Amino acid sequence: MKDQIMKFLEEKTNNEIGYTSLNRSQIQDKMGINDDEKFKTAFKELVQENKIFFHQSVEAKINYDGSVFEMPKMKYFIDKNKAVDYKNKYEEKEAEILARREEIEKVKEDKLNTLSDNAKLIYSTYKENLGELVYLDSKTVRKASKLNFKDFLEAQKELTVNKVLFTTKISKEKDNEEKFILIDRGDILNKVLKREEVKQHIKENKEKENSDWENEAETEEKER
Repeated sequence: MKDQIMKFLEEKTNNEIGYTSLNRSQIQDKMGINDDEKFKTAFKELVQENKIFFHQSVEAKINYDGSVFEMPKMKYFIDKNKAVDYKNKYEEKEAEILARREEIEKVKEDKLNTLSDNAKLIYSTYKENLGELVYLDSKTVRKASKLNFKDFLEAQKELTVNKVLFTTKISKEKDNEEKFILIDRGDILNKVLKREEVKQHIKENKEKENSDWENEAETEEKER
């Protein structure tokens, strides 16, 4: 069993990056092994024997309501040097991201001091109500701020022009519900935009499939 696992990983890690992103269950499935306990035991022993090395991280996925769930990501190596090198580069990149985020927050604070009282009110209301979420419905923020619609829109525009907050429209996949949201981080905005782009692509493909099916049905009906 151990030899089988090592042979499989040698093939999967024989690339420029030196690792496979398959998790343990996926490796087992692709190898066609049905004995869970035997596989897990063999895999664990290979790790303990320093024949398999791994790096574990998490990927944040964003729900429609702005909550986040974390998905574990595993990378398996059979070359210790490549595993250590990847770990060092990963930690270096994470430190750079954190430093950049702190720098951006400082710039935003300086900008915020120059904005109107309503803009400051919206931003503080947003922060107070954010909690564990990564964005908020703009209606929620407006209601909590107690600003009228016109004043809220003006102040919101002031915040977005100065890149203190970002706003975009999102949709709920099943019932086509749409809403505008406020986001205070560029990286989160990028993830949301990418998610919406994927959803829109899927929606357009479904609509095309339905249209093609209707056209085919109509053609068949005419030919009868």
